[in-house]
Amino acid sequence: MELDVKQEEAIEALKSVYNNGGECIIKGPAGTGKSEVIAAFTKLDPDIIVAAPTHKACDVLRRKGVDDPKTIHSLMYNVIEEAEQVPVLDKDGIKVLDKKTKKPLTKKVVTGQKWVPREEHIPNTVLFEESSMIGQRGVGDIRDATKSRAFVGDSFQLSPVKDKDIFNTAEADVELEKVWRINNSPPLAFATALRLRSNVTTEEFEIPTLPRIRSSLEQVIETNGTVVVWKNVTRHEVNRTIRLLKGYPEWMPEPGDKIIFYETDRDLGVYNGLGGIICKVFNVDPYKVRVRILTDGGEYRTIYALAGPLQGEEFRRYGKRREEDPLHIEYAHAITCHKAQGSEWPDVYVIDDLKSMQHVTGRKEARRWFYTAVTRTSKNLTILNG
Repeated sequence: MELDVKQEEAIEALKSVYNNGGECIIKGPAGTGKSEVIAAFTKLDPDIIVAAPTHKACDVLRRKGVDDPKTIHSLMYNVIEEAEQVPVLDKDGIKVLDKKTKKPLTKKVVTGQKWVPREEHIPNTVLFEESSMIGQRGVGDIRDATKSRAFVGDSFQLSPVKDKDIFNTAEADVELEKVWRINNSPPLAFATALRLRSNVTTEEFEIPTLPRIRSSLEQVIETNGTVVVWKNVTRHEVNRTIRLLKGYPEWMPEPGDKIIFYETDRDLGVYNGLGGIICKVFNVDPYKVRVRILTDGGEYRTIYALAGPLQGEEFRRYGKRREEDPLHIEYAHAITCHKAQGSEWPDVYVIDDLKSMQHVTGRKEARRWFYTAVTRTSKNLTILNG
């Protein structure tokens, strides 16, 4: 793709940061070629680092031609494990005693993780993609750790959850405006209209709509689609219904289930936000199962999970105490828009809850939510009404 004037201006702003240090902010909505700007800039020097808030966002960058993007956490933070000594138990749950001292044996168990900013300064120029997802603390840590940096993102996307909106309210050094491929992509044309005006209909952009009923979810199954929703209660409801339509038992994960990780385990090579599909289930006991998962990154992981609805409430009640205890994963046939940020799929179904949302968030924020949701598709978009 030949770069336009604004994209060339953005590259010049990035070159200035690269040569002189400091900071620049580049904003551009969906379809304005931010990825092309990033790819062209990184060709100047292989030591330029591209970072994003999530592994999923890094996967998208790789597909768009960016070599070796890093997550912000892996680039800037050290993981400090929190651990405690717990009794060693035999298979019957009885404490094991030391043969000599007759005192209970204990072992170290990791109970949590803390992310601590690294003390060393990052000498390279770092470009942060999906910057609308970075909160106030993250921006502060980035500024402390880097000499030259650039923030790139879409200022109409949702702000970080429970954090100050830094990127979206900041003044841009360069704002990309031209939306490419708009004539060949009805979802992109629809998203652009949502951003620019309030009176937008699906009919004028020929976006398919379906009633929010069971038969519509059968189409989701047929297309292997992902449903994007507003509330967690809706997410649980849609996941239950899709699993029921697939003939899956309510209280047991099954091969074919889409899942998403809600915690990171570096030893196992999984991270918060990683998606995947369950390939095989090994029954262990009434409370947990061992499952083999094909991750979105194309790698297989075998982990322990709850034998249940895979919802956070159940996980917290069971707890993670031992090496063989379950990781926090949940079904992901449907996910919330915030969890979907930074990701994209070929077939996306968005549940239109705008009327209810406007009463809670206001009209402008509801439009931002809808815009963020519909831009999760790389190809096909369907709206579920009602």
